[in-house]
Amino acid sequence: MKLLIIVITSMYSLNSLAVFQKVWKGYLVSAFNQSQHLDKKINEANFKFQSNQFDWKLEITPEHDHTYLDGLFQFQVNDTIKNSLSYGLKKSSYKWGTFSIKQSQVQYDLSQWDSPPADNLFEVQNLISYSYDFLDRSGDKDYELIELENKKEKAQAKLSIDQGYFDFFTIYLQAKVQLFSVELTKEFVKRSEKRVNQVKKRVRDGLSRKVELHQAQSSLLNQREALENSRSSFKQNLAILENIIGNKIPEQSFKQVTWKRYSYEHWKDYIKTEEHYSLEVLKKSLKVSEKALEKISNQNGYKLLLGASYLTNDIDESSSESLSNSLGGDRFSQNISLNLVIPLGGDKNKGLREKYAYQKKKNELDILTKKDELKAKKEALVEQIKYLEKATSFSKEKEKLARTILKEQNRLYLRGQANFNDVITAEEGYINAQLSQKRLLAQYETLVGNYAFFNNSIKSFLDVYQD
Repeated sequence: MKLLIIVITSMYSLNSLAVFQKVWKGYLVSAFNQSQHLDKKINEANFKFQSNQFDWKLEITPEHDHTYLDGLFQFQVNDTIKNSLSYGLKKSSYKWGTFSIKQSQVQYDLSQWDSPPADNLFEVQNLISYSYDFLDRSGDKDYELIELENKKEKAQAKLSIDQGYFDFFTIYLQAKVQLFSVELTKEFVKRSEKRVNQVKKRVRDGLSRKVELHQAQSSLLNQREALENSRSSFKQNLAILENIIGNKIPEQSFKQVTWKRYSYEHWKDYIKTEEHYSLEVLKKSLKVSEKALEKISNQNGYKLLLGASYLTNDIDESSSESLSNSLGGDRFSQNISLNLVIPLGGDKNKGLREKYAYQKKKNELDILTKKDELKAKKEALVEQIKYLEKATSFSKEKEKLARTILKEQNRLYLRGQANFNDVITAEEGYINAQLSQKRLLAQYETLVGNYAFFNNSIKSFLDVYQD
């Protein structure tokens, strides 16, 4: 994986249109993104475990018993050694009760009896049993709860993954703007340094006042301060990106960005109109609370237990004969029983029912609130996106105008028709116009990404995003 990330990041300079896509591919193979996807797998594994926790169970019980007690029957009043081995299979389920099959093989050592019928007797018992509760069906609800919890966790995992995609995209856009600010400010620092030298010469020649030199020096300091501030902000966001993808990102790669703006109509082709995962999570939570309320309402203490069993056995001096006869002989015991349990006293589950009823109502209200919130957010995003489409067009014209004003102020200053402060103000206006244009574009793309996020389309949007 490390090698793959190195290969990806080494290809940044291949294509200016592929700048983000190279970083994006690094994110997709990053440990951070893989960790988020593992949450989905952990949830699936947990669901498999919970849904299959009633697998067949093999039970093996060896036993040694040496008894010499006073009693009514021969086996009790004589010194008897008993060795037994029992093994069986048992299967419980959420819905269909419990089934078991068991065989016990017993060896009776009668050699210490006064007049034994034989030194050893062998007994084999075969038992098939089944139990089922007609009234308490909470097991059914348990299984349905497991399924619903799994669906809710799936939606929550998808929401977390998409949130990670969107957060990564916004950090990238911030870094892109900040590096543009660094490069732009570097250029104007050089201009300011050149201007300070020019004004010094003009002051010496008596063509400029000393106050103009101080203004030029002050402007230079402001530009240097702005440069350090932009560089610090860029380094912070770059460090976040590098930490996420697990490798260094060359600064040079960001300088290849073309800053092209695609229209909202273009991006709509990659954005589906879907119910957001956050609303899906709330809907699944509502179903969980409804099912939990059903379960606790069903656990009223009443039980009607069906028990059924079929037992065969045989006792013989030969172990093989006892085994054979126990399977096909005439000795058997059949038993069917019903056990009715009626609870007496207060309702112990009343408080829990109230709790789940309140939780159900809260989930219903949360869903209504979230629906209105998502609808308002999507509508607001569309309006903001359309506004910024126009604003980014205006910002280009404002940049051109600011550049023209700066040229004109420089020309007028050299002719003595404008003061030096007007030149500095025009220069700052030109810088701000360029930064404003790029910030508006980044804001526009952030809003488009946010709209894609709220329609569960952030990955399809980022897969085709070009800057």
